[in-house]
Amino acid sequence: MRGVEVDIVIPSKSNVPIMDWAMAPQLPELLARGCRVHRSPPPFDHSKIMVVDGFWCLIGSTNWDARSLRLNFEYNLECYDSALARQLEELIERRIASSSRPSPDELIHRPLALQLRDGVARLMSPYL
Repeated sequence: MRGVEVDIVIPSKSNVPIMDWAMAPQLPELLARGCRVHRSPPPFDHSKIMVVDGFWCLIGSTNWDARSLRLNFEYNLECYDSALARQLEELIERRIASSSRPSPDELIHRPLALQLRDGVARLMSPYL
């Protein structure tokens, strides 16, 4: 609502199919709120990178869910460095350039069986 640009790069196919299913129901809401979602081609990349305002960076392997943050002992590194932020932004832009963007219609108008499967997987996501 403030005009912040949000690009989210996700794998086109993760290494655990049920995780793709759990993620799918959330994508239409992100698109509706103005986020740009990009599906990155293989190989699968588990790393997480966030750059904010060309200065603050978060780098690590932690998924942003309760399981990763509390149970899996994964770590992230927080950095305040504009040169590093530029390098990471270039890396993200290269990844975006090779990615595809799902359309809202593509995500919303899926077969009911897939929507039900994905909804159940999303409910199970705290345990995955």
